[in-house]
Amino acid sequence: MGCDIHTYVEVRGPDGAWRYTKPHFRLSEWDRTWAEKAGEEPWRYEPFDSRSYAVFGVLAGVRNYSEAPMIANPKGFPIDVSPEVEAATEYWGRDAHTLSWLSVAELTAFDWDKVFWDRRVTKLGDRAARADEGEGEHVTLREHVGDWFFCDLETLKNLGDPDDVRVVFWFAN
Repeated sequence: MGCDIHTYVEVRGPDGAWRYTKPHFRLSEWDRTWAEKAGEEPWRYEPFDSRSYAVFGVLAGVRNYSEAPMIANPKGFPIDVSPEVEAATEYWGRDAHTLSWLSVAELTAFDWDKVFWDRRVTKLGDRAARADEGEGEHVTLREHVGDWFFCDLETLKNLGDPDDVRVVFWFAN
């Protein structure tokens, strides 16, 4: 069974309240092709919403088969969340797990050029496994999560002060 991420962007207003916002994030070339064929919009509203266990591992340690460093331990659900995001998590109920949030300040301050030993390898056909000593590879976190992650981060950076923009997220299997 796979795992998916559910992400929501919030911006803190002048009154200090968090407001749900739907910025436009670019689709990957592959997704753009499918959207055009289906007559759908060529953008999406949720950052980091591809099924990427590399990203899941760095954001919250979920499906972290590579044993990548995390930005922060999961924080739980913010108490001052917007009504729209609260309603979305209520919809998922107990199926939502590892609830957390990260500010754009945290996302940009993280050392993406840090090198780590990616412990995920493919063995026995297509099955993922943990690397034995001498297997796997040393990569930067930037290489690990991929360019599309940073395209989404650039969009987030343009929404306001990095301390006043956050991504609230959780996972569902």
